[in-house]
Amino acid sequence: LLVFKDVGKLEDAQNRLAIKQLIKEIGEPRNYGLTDEEKAEEERKAAEERLAREAAEEAEREHQEAVEMAEKIARWEEWNKRLEEVKREERELLEAQSIPLRNYLMTYVMPTLIQGLNECCNVRPEDPVDFLVGMQRHNLGSLQPPPPGFKR
Repeated sequence: LLVFKDVGKLEDAQNRLAIKQLIKEIGEPRNYGLTDEEKAEEERKAAEERLAREAAEEAEREHQEAVEMAEKIARWEEWNKRLEEVKREERELLEAQSIPLRNYLMTYVMPTLIQGLNECCNVRPEDPVDFLVGMQRHNLGSLQPPPPGFKR
């Protein structure tokens, strides 16, 4: 009857001696390849790990794309907001610059033009444009010059 000690886990001098004696009597250990079941199990584990890794990479890629899209939308909205602000400022500036011209036209040009258009409706000339030009030449002295500080 043979009694075997589990010497693979203990690393003391007595076990080393026993291991040497076993190797001397039995011979060097023979490590055979994996069994078919063990190979299939390892392949299954490797496939599971690969699928899990690919799924994690896909999830990370989708997350990254979502973050980039959110940043892109935020930049686009900020750009549109600034563009609207610039357009608003430009409209305000143009409106402020046009006030003196509008005042001059309403004060000095429009009354004469309205008078000329009324006369044109009463007379009904063949060429109303020529009639208005002639009337403007006739009333040239009545037009006021632009006020001081007026810029064209």
